[in-house]
Amino acid sequence: MVEQEAARQRPVKVMGISGSLRGGSSSLLALQVALDGSAALGAQTELLDLQELDLPMFRPQVPLEDCPDSVRLLLRQVREADAMLWSGPAYHGTISGALKNALDYLEFLNTERPLYLTDKVVGLIATAGGAMASVNTINAMAHVAQTLRAWMATIQVPIGPTRDLFQNGELKDEPTRERLRMLGRQVVRFVQSRQAR
Repeated sequence: MVEQEAARQRPVKVMGISGSLRGGSSSLLALQVALDGSAALGAQTELLDLQELDLPMFRPQVPLEDCPDSVRLLLRQVREADAMLWSGPAYHGTISGALKNALDYLEFLNTERPLYLTDKVVGLIATAGGAMASVNTINAMAHVAQTLRAWMATIQVPIGPTRDLFQNGELKDEPTRERLRMLGRQVVRFVQSRQAR
């Protein structure tokens, strides 16, 4: 009972992963808008930019103790997060290699209790040059999230074509901006409703 009350009193932690290695990418800009939506409800947000994290390729035979600090940082932030927002570009109609590589490192959570992302909620964002590519990328991320036992946010935000929506490093389309904010708010409310129960 004391643990449940403590969980209700602390801020919800929302971790965002940006799945592009390009500086100022549209997927990073979209993620920042969604995280702002989470922060508006009092959530503590953390953005993990894979360009800065610079993870090596996941090799299943390499034990965690032989991995660089960036891997342990990723895993620590995932463990501490109540909710996650994944935002990635569509590369050839599917998830980027950088984002998939980061998610492959979550295999190190295979001995955790609960396993992997059990009881965490994940919201999905994808950006692309075309609408179909962003939808395909959302679907690919959804398969990964479900396999890792996460709950899925009911709002998903495929964005494309990006050339019509992003200008000078900023999202100009207000309906898309509001959908992203809604996603950020929804993952917080999901956690809060679970804590209340």
